[in-house]
Amino acid sequence: MLLILVCGSNITISQSIYWEYLTDSERNEFLKNTHVNPIAIDYFNGVFRVSDDSLTFALLDTLTGSKDYNPFYFYLFNKISMSADGAPAEVIPAYSYLLFRSHPVEVIGYFTIERMQRTNFEKIDRYAKIFGWEFKTYGFVDEENKVSYNDFKKLLRGKLADADIDDIKTLDTFLSEIGKVIESK
Repeated sequence: MLLILVCGSNITISQSIYWEYLTDSERNEFLKNTHVNPIAIDYFNGVFRVSDDSLTFALLDTLTGSKDYNPFYFYLFNKISMSADGAPAEVIPAYSYLLFRSHPVEVIGYFTIERMQRTNFEKIDRYAKIFGWEFKTYGFVDEENKVSYNDFKKLLRGKLADADIDDIKTLDTFLSEIGKVIESK
């Protein structure tokens, strides 16, 4: 379920599209769905642990590879990216890029909620560091073309051209934080 509210010419994303804001019954429906990847459910239930193996990479492919936004997969990807170390941490930047490229409105909308509700911008900071260090050291390759920080900014600004002012402020904050990491020594 994706709820987008159109207010004038601006797009506003409802909190109800994020796992943390779903009701218990909505969460249970996701978990019962036969189309949900069983590895994702095992990870959620603490049965599967992320490590340097093919199941982990298959899980990351599932969490970031869908054209359709999935609140459960987004929640799990955030959980993994916030705690990944070792080999999974080395591939998180590429998977993060895939997620941001496919679902920038939802990701920035989530960051806006974090920005509006908390004084600690844990996820904004974490992803800014992920992207900043990647752009500073290697960059990204998208369909065999190298993606620069400026390309990434254009992509996000283009996809959020009709976003509301709060999401634009969040995007500006996020891009500024990435820039700080790139410029750091």
